[in-house]
Amino acid sequence: MDEKQSAYIKNLSKDEQIVIIKRIKYVISDCLHITQYSFARSIGYSQSYISRTISLDKDLTESFIDKIVSTYDIDPDWLLYGSGTAPEELDQSSVVDDKKAEALRLLCKVYNLNSKDADFISELLALPYEKRSKLYNS
Repeated sequence: MDEKQSAYIKNLSKDEQIVIIKRIKYVISDCLHITQYSFARSIGYSQSYISRTISLDKDLTESFIDKIVSTYDIDPDWLLYGSGTAPEELDQSSVVDDKKAEALRLLCKVYNLNSKDADFISELLALPYEKRSKLYNS
């Protein structure tokens, strides 16, 4: 966020917030095709925070807007002012990959797994379901 955008966010009227929230809803439903809950998790916020913000019980913050912009590579000028490039279908693969990597790190930590174990788990999970199920049933 640049200084102009930061100042704008800090001084938003309710009407301006409503317009930005409409754009956020558009991103969630029309570009990402995910629930508010999934959206909240993807940007590191609780679903209740998203719900309160969207219902205008909570003001928009710079950190919240910045997290949306940086996570999904959204043009901040479009999100704030309606100018710039509007998103269409957004690629979630980098967010999903980050979540998979974090889950694998957690498994390694909890079960004291080494890098070979982690590689094996990654390869196993990358197999199509049909091939994995054959392994389980053999």
